[in-house]
Amino acid sequence: MTELVEEARVKRTPPPPSREKGERNLDLPSWLNRYLPAWRQPGWYNAEAWRYIVARQPVATVCRETIISNYLSLDWKVDAKDSDKRDELKSEIEYYTDFFSHTGEYSYSEVVEWIGRDLLDLPFGAAAEIGRQGDKPKGKAMWMELIDAGTLFPTLNKDFPVGQALRELADKPIYFPWYVIDRIYMSPRTEINRKGWGLAPPEKIYLAIELINRGDVYYANLLLDTPEAGILDLGDMSKVSAEAWLSGFKEMLTGIDGFKIPVLYEHQNPVEWIPFGRPPTEMLFDSITSKYASFVASGYGLSLSDIGMSSVSTGGDTLAGSIREERKSRRTGFARFKTKMMQFFNFILPDELEYKIIDQDDELSVAMGRSRLSNATAIGQLIELGVITPNEGRRMLIADGLVSISIPEDIPEDEIMPNQTPVDERPGMLGRPIAPSEGGHGEVLPRGDYFTNEIERIVGIEDYRLRRLIRAAIDPTMVLAKRSFNTDVDINDIGELSAWNDWHDEIVWGEASEDEISELALTSLASARSNLNKVMKTDRWWESKWSHDSIARDLIDIFRSAVNQKLLKKSEEMYEAGETDYLESHFDINDELETKFVDDLTKVIDNLFENIPNIIQNCVISGTRKSLSSKINANKVASVLDTQQIISDNTTVSIVRKEIENAGNRLIYDLAETLSDLIHEILEEI
Repeated sequence: MTELVEEARVKRTPPPPSREKGERNLDLPSWLNRYLPAWRQPGWYNAEAWRYIVARQPVATVCRETIISNYLSLDWKVDAKDSDKRDELKSEIEYYTDFFSHTGEYSYSEVVEWIGRDLLDLPFGAAAEIGRQGDKPKGKAMWMELIDAGTLFPTLNKDFPVGQALRELADKPIYFPWYVIDRIYMSPRTEINRKGWGLAPPEKIYLAIELINRGDVYYANLLLDTPEAGILDLGDMSKVSAEAWLSGFKEMLTGIDGFKIPVLYEHQNPVEWIPFGRPPTEMLFDSITSKYASFVASGYGLSLSDIGMSSVSTGGDTLAGSIREERKSRRTGFARFKTKMMQFFNFILPDELEYKIIDQDDELSVAMGRSRLSNATAIGQLIELGVITPNEGRRMLIADGLVSISIPEDIPEDEIMPNQTPVDERPGMLGRPIAPSEGGHGEVLPRGDYFTNEIERIVGIEDYRLRRLIRAAIDPTMVLAKRSFNTDVDINDIGELSAWNDWHDEIVWGEASEDEISELALTSLASARSNLNKVMKTDRWWESKWSHDSIARDLIDIFRSAVNQKLLKKSEEMYEAGETDYLESHFDINDELETKFVDDLTKVIDNLFENIPNIIQNCVISGTRKSLSSKINANKVASVLDTQQIISDNTTVSIVRKEIENAGNRLIYDLAETLSDLIHEILEEI
């Protein structure tokens, strides 16, 4: 009786395609159908054919296994979507964590390998049947059965989206309700007669796979114990003799014997072999097959370096190039696979929970930390100037994706927030390293180097020196501000005020077109620069007394270490290849390379220090103008400003110092980037 009830619950009649009320687009008509029963896969969707195509091409197989292996290397967790409900949902979280770890029949790794293989091989994708408590859409997942996706097909029906048919039971197809079939697939097809199907990577790059297969067959035939295709010109040998020799040659080749030697005789002219093909060396077999292998890898969103193959035919990939390719793969093929697998597991979970991947990317984490620090500095300054409120700054962080947890957009009134004071960003907090993926060598500038110390000395200059500079720049800047706010800019509009400051920053830093700059702005800027030049000529606190010795002391060790690492790597490669029988660990560095490095770096630092006076002037003019605009916005009247009060106000000094600090950080970053490029160029010559 139970079997009859179960049989009655299984749907065996083909469901019609779903239609919305008022839907106008055409259904797939019968004359365009696949010429097979609706429950059977068409021949060009044959799963075994695609599995065979991937299995016979090692590059495609390795790409698939690399993606799956990289995914399995990541940690994962089941968590509440709303962090406030984590304690309330603790029992559900523990249940589904145990369920994913082992469903009772399959472990987590087995599920990922099964689903990942079908997802990356088949047009249908991959699917699993989920047994839910009470057979209800919202029922708790009780069991999971992994299904051979080669037996499945889409129905285009929303309630029963997937059907299954076996060749052994062709007359008894079944159809799965939407809430029990967990399906994922790649690249949905847009053709009307392929609606509901996907486009797996092997189908995307089928021609490249086929070309590699043909090349592999050609090369394998060259290694077999049989003559290559061609014509043997026997010269002046008679027809009877040639046919007799050919018959004996065929008999001699029967079986495998390395000592069988065919012999020609009774001729005077030389014997010539005319091959049909070309030797692999003439065909550039390595570079051609590598080209098509890269096409196959690209179809999976990977690079050749991701699967252990070199992307260049000579030498080897650089460290920077390999890391760049790896980061690109994380954003392409691996990112897509990760999204699909998260979709697969989240389908099983109730609405309150979500499946998360813990992907700890070191460079991404460092970049995120720097981004948060720089945003905190910028937002703190904007709040201090009255351009935005703390709530607006909080919303900006959320919108930029810099907040990893779920938090409300507005700051709760009952939460105690820290005192909102300007945040000082010091270059030494995070350093200014250039990542290896950007062509650098990690932490390039050492802590406490001469250049960084000089920048920090300039940034930390006494307040009275900054006030003297502000006094020199304030009158021309005041004229410009008053004229603009009385005629062109609405001082009550914070957005318009901010845009005005941004525009004049572009003018100060030479980023604006001269044709679009007003005569008043040019005159004001020239007057301010003239006043500042007079002051800075008499008091040269900004001037640095650096020398070659200071550069050599700070940075030559970094250069030597980078060169030593490069030479050590070459020594390891030679030892591994059998070219040497010993492994060197210390190398004498060419004095010419050191001299070239120091000379090139000296020119760079000379140029940076020469630009410091102009940079300080720009910072003073920009910071003074921003302080004036904030004061005018606060008073709502431009004419009531007191110049002496603004000069003595610590807020103006703080804003100018912040401008100098930001410019100093940019100088340190530029030096670190240039240093990395210089080292990289010299290493390329070794």
